[in-house]
Amino acid sequence: MGLQAIVVGAGKLGFEVARRLSDAGHDVVVVDRDAEALAQAADRLDVMTLVGHGSSPSVLRKAGVASAQLLIAATDSDELNIVTCMTAKTLGEPFCVARIRNPEYSSPAGAAQPGRLDLARLGIDRVVRPEDLAAKEIIRMLRTPSAAEVEYFAGDRAAVVSFAVDEHAPAAGRSVTELGLTHTVVAAVIREAGTVEIPSGSTVIHPGDRIYFMGRAGNFQEARRIVGREEHPMRSLVIVGGSPLGYEVAQFLGKMRRTGLSIRIIERDRERCRELAEQLPPAVMVLAGDAARPDLLEDEHVAQSDACILTTGDDHRNLLVGMMLKGMGVRYCISELSREEYLPLAHRAGIDACVVPRLVTASFILQLTQRRNVRNLALVEEGKAEILELEAESGCPAEGRPIGDLRLPPSAVVGIVVREGEVLIPRGATRIQAGDQVLLFLRPEGVDAVQHLFRQG
Repeated sequence: MGLQAIVVGAGKLGFEVARRLSDAGHDVVVVDRDAEALAQAADRLDVMTLVGHGSSPSVLRKAGVASAQLLIAATDSDELNIVTCMTAKTLGEPFCVARIRNPEYSSPAGAAQPGRLDLARLGIDRVVRPEDLAAKEIIRMLRTPSAAEVEYFAGDRAAVVSFAVDEHAPAAGRSVTELGLTHTVVAAVIREAGTVEIPSGSTVIHPGDRIYFMGRAGNFQEARRIVGREEHPMRSLVIVGGSPLGYEVAQFLGKMRRTGLSIRIIERDRERCRELAEQLPPAVMVLAGDAARPDLLEDEHVAQSDACILTTGDDHRNLLVGMMLKGMGVRYCISELSREEYLPLAHRAGIDACVVPRLVTASFILQLTQRRNVRNLALVEEGKAEILELEAESGCPAEGRPIGDLRLPPSAVVGIVVREGEVLIPRGATRIQAGDQVLLFLRPEGVDAVQHLFRQG
């Protein structure tokens, strides 16, 4: 049985959250003052809509807040989101999630600081800051340079990474069995057309494919080798753009104090440069200039950096600078995008990885609705596939059975088993034990069947 959820705000984030909640089988009501935005949501999603002010008690009552288990305040106003959650808590007991952009508001629950609001006492159970979540996603990617996507599971013991296959890579033209992998598992292949394929041993890899590998965190050397991606030490990094996301990334990197790592941030607005220089750690060098000018990139030797992160706040500018940098030979380039429609264009431009803060935030919120034995969840290719971390419950149908006998749906593959802290690469004869954390790659149509196998009763 699904949750009763209320999403306040029918903007890009609210729409994405409502879509994913509805697709997961939850009952969703979307509230907004903009009747046109609600009409689009009603036309494209299986949700109820209600025109009105999200912080209004009468509107929330009509939305069913008294019986709702979840409320997400996702408007563009921090203050409205805070008041909406406060009001909801006086009318019912939903788990309240608020999008808060201003870091001065968003002290962790139970850790209120002088001069800051204690949001937990105001009825907010979880704060989400898109820039903070996207910055952490970028930092995770930097831990595995040249990867298009990185996700960590089982307390960061296991990971799922994706790499694009170079034209002359050893994997090109070979079947999965012929790859001879021993430390990693090929969990999925994304073809150039964007289709998601759960591979068998006979599946042939082609140049331009993206392969998802599962394995022990930090142990993807063989995966790099077969896709033609050499590993280089990270000594210099450039952030292009002093946007809120660029600032968050620079803060994270500056505080890490990694020995020998040069960090520079380039911003064309001189006033913003002064703010950045005052607020960022001393380890971060702030440069004033327009990174869209090739002469600046050449003068500052940006192309010689080991990684460039594009966070100008403008998709077109990020793509332009990214194309120039890849053309100049930069090794690894990550771009922020606000519109996922530009992802194929970014890949064609040679940009190695992209982060869409709205999608990262929606995925994080969706994790709050996880069912009983779901430990973690990540969406792949805008929801075309999922990575599920499940716990095998005592007495579940899978307990004691070899993986090869589980009769998994064709759209699912077991990639990792974590047992008592040890990461195992499973084979067909590997038997599932109660308490195992099982990492699966699957398409949405296989989720219910897979969860049944690992759940008691």
